[in-house]
Amino acid sequence: MPMTEKTSLVSPPARVSIDVYGLNPIAEDYRQVNAANYQVSTAKAGNPPKMFASGTADLPAFTASGIDPQLLLRLPYTARHYVAALPDTAAALTIFEDNATNPDLTLGHRGLQDAIARVRNWAAGRADLQVTE
Repeated sequence: MPMTEKTSLVSPPARVSIDVYGLNPIAEDYRQVNAANYQVSTAKAGNPPKMFASGTADLPAFTASGIDPQLLLRLPYTARHYVAALPDTAAALTIFEDNATNPDLTLGHRGLQDAIARVRNWAAGRADLQVTE
């Protein structure tokens, strides 16, 4: 997928160029904002946390509406938690249909904020702090 320039979610107002359809754009966001600390954090704590399942999975095991979690990769990372939590299949389909080519789609959800917090905690050496989804 093409790269999209946007304001960092990890460290605004910095600008980053990321694949919004990638598996872990939040980690890539941080790597671009602070490459030196990213390397140190990786050496000390291992790979950065992933986006779902308290940082252990790229995608949820299931979605509330029953749609295949793999389909979430067709949406920007800033919409995945919201769509994963939608209980209504028709509502999820509408989001896919209306936003198939919108790399700027952002749908607020606590899960997204938690994923951002996990990367910040990891980078600060506090990966042991639990952030719940």
